[in-house]
Amino acid sequence: MFERRCVEGLQTLTGEPCEVFLLRSTDLKNKPNLNDIWSQIIQARAKGYLMTCVSSNNQLNDQAFDLMGLESEHAYSILDAKQVGSQRLVRLRNPWGKKELNSSVSNTLIEWPRILKEKPPTSSEHDGAFWMPWEEICSSFDDITICKINGNEHKARKRGQFSDFSSKVTSAYWLDCPHGAELNIELFNAGDGKYYNRLKEPNVDLFLILLSSNGSCKTYKHSLDYYITLSTTVSAGRYILLAGSMSVVNYSIYPKFNLVVHADQPFVLNEQPSSHELVGNAFHAVAIRANVRKDFGDGVSLLTFNDNGGFGFICENKSNRNIRFTADFQGSRNVLSSRKAFRMVDVIPAKTKQLFAIFTRKVLSEDVNIAVFTLVTTLQNRRIASQEREQGQNQAQDEQQETVFVNYINDIARYRDKNSGSLNNNSDKLLYIRTKTLTALRKLDIVRKKHVLLFLKESSLLLNDTQHLWFGADFNGIKVDGNECRFMNATFWGVQFQYVSLTNCIFENVIFRDSNFNHATLTRSSFLNTHFMSCYMEQVNFQDAIIFTVYFNGSILNFANLLHTKLNNVFFLNVNLMGAIFNIKPLDFFTIRNSILPNGTFSPVDSFYIKMDDCASLDGWFILPNGSIQVNNCMIVSTNINASMSQIVPMSLTDLSILINTNQMEFEFKIHENGLSTKILINMLFGNPESLVFDIHNIDCPVNIDRVCEHLFRVPAQTKVIWIQIILETIGASIDQISFALRPIGTNTV
Repeated sequence: MFERRCVEGLQTLTGEPCEVFLLRSTDLKNKPNLNDIWSQIIQARAKGYLMTCVSSNNQLNDQAFDLMGLESEHAYSILDAKQVGSQRLVRLRNPWGKKELNSSVSNTLIEWPRILKEKPPTSSEHDGAFWMPWEEICSSFDDITICKINGNEHKARKRGQFSDFSSKVTSAYWLDCPHGAELNIELFNAGDGKYYNRLKEPNVDLFLILLSSNGSCKTYKHSLDYYITLSTTVSAGRYILLAGSMSVVNYSIYPKFNLVVHADQPFVLNEQPSSHELVGNAFHAVAIRANVRKDFGDGVSLLTFNDNGGFGFICENKSNRNIRFTADFQGSRNVLSSRKAFRMVDVIPAKTKQLFAIFTRKVLSEDVNIAVFTLVTTLQNRRIASQEREQGQNQAQDEQQETVFVNYINDIARYRDKNSGSLNNNSDKLLYIRTKTLTALRKLDIVRKKHVLLFLKESSLLLNDTQHLWFGADFNGIKVDGNECRFMNATFWGVQFQYVSLTNCIFENVIFRDSNFNHATLTRSSFLNTHFMSCYMEQVNFQDAIIFTVYFNGSILNFANLLHTKLNNVFFLNVNLMGAIFNIKPLDFFTIRNSILPNGTFSPVDSFYIKMDDCASLDGWFILPNGSIQVNNCMIVSTNINASMSQIVPMSLTDLSILINTNQMEFEFKIHENGLSTKILINMLFGNPESLVFDIHNIDCPVNIDRVCEHLFRVPAQTKVIWIQIILETIGASIDQISFALRPIGTNTV
């Protein structure tokens, strides 16, 4: 006996189908029908089936059972069952062969029927068998197990593992019954496959669904137990059998199961590929069979089913519109959800159905309460409500932005007028304006941002900005055109102009530095004596613009459009023009140096070469230890061991940043050693102080036959400084010449 059940032992012993009938239930809505169970016992007795029952009642203690002559939590075999008149009697046997019922405790048996009267047993006749009224059995025993022994039965076994509804879904099988059959289908929770280890597994519920070939539910059973039996009779045809658990999704362990199908006629059982759609359709068929429906109108319904602790909710949408279905089960008690949640919001397409949620009883001994609030709205209504809500939000946002804009203009205008005489030379006062402006820009739309820019221009706050007042100012997306778009003697440092439209504008004596013009439209505008320094200008559109005496220095102009642009005295210095579009060949009409051309090749590139004077000097070098290196007879001489001299190489890398960042530059040093050293220790650093990225090299530079130590490096991308340290390891080591070269890869320096 396992878990106060005989079923698994009988099934294991006989290999035959077994069915358990509970005699009591804490669920008031699912009270067992004792008359039906009595009929099952009579039929089983007539067929010669094995039957057992277990003495158990939570309201009776061991002493009470002992007074009746019964053992508590004990299995008894059922030998016979008879009904005489209105009285129902069952003959039981204690397998110990002793301790029989004390008949005096029976207050329901008024008079023993004559046919059942027996002589008082002698001591030798005490075999543990006794008659007991059915009513007494129902109050003192927990269940009846019937083992349907039939030597002519056909059977099939399958072993699987429970899974949730979101991954491997439920196990499904084709069941072909060519001649029809009387079926007994058993499902066991096998735990991890080891009999006693199942005690450690979660007490998951079990269900069996048998579908006809047309998808309708032939029969269905659910139980919060480790074993269930489904008995039914089917006609010839093909069926689909689903075996699984509703609550297993709430556990971290998915137990294994054993499925056994018995039939009185030949059949074939094969595994069928399962799917979420099959599971959903199966439970929809169960709900249709239960025939409990709540209509919301317009073809939308909620179907429910409730069977022995299993509760399902399926939404049908037969309308021509998508619906938004909301269900709130948060007031439910003592249930587990197959979705691990108790509030669900789903969109259900037109002409479809959806398995919304399945709930199972959590604790068998406690009552269940399912509280549900549902709300159905069409997506059309939802869109209308959303549009109205969005319109209201936009109106409120617009009013808020207008308040911010008006307050900003008034505040800055008053502050400007109050400090007109000292504004440009007072960094604190300018910082106040900067803070107010950047704060306002973060809250405004592009229309009001445009008016902020024009206000700053008209207030002369853009003139010769040497303090980077507008660094980080966001004017992205603004549109300015025509007469109001004229800027003179202005400085924009670190300003965002992405996706702007500045058309028919005039820019004269304007400096843009570290600003972002990516995807900007600057068509038909005039640029006179204007500088674009280290600006991002990818896919900027200059079409039909006038560009006179303009410097593009260190800027990115990938895929820029300069078609039909009038250009005169234009300088492209250290720029990336990859993919840019011109009407003419740039090299023929502009000054282009240190740049990447539209076709990906390189323009003429400047090389930098530094050579110390013929008479060596220590100017610019840092000596360590102090005084350990001196100049003697125009030579650098070490007076200490491991004396070092270091400096940042005096070359401007800014003018070559485009080529450096595309790994197209190399750096070479040469040192002419005039003493007896065979090598010179060199430490090199290529660095970017802004990003704190450094590339360090330590070199034992050998001195060749010409007394020269030389080495070549590829300059890493983003390099902004080059630092070199020369270490003279011996006293008397001397150098009479040092040279540095920065040049494109593969070229030579004269």
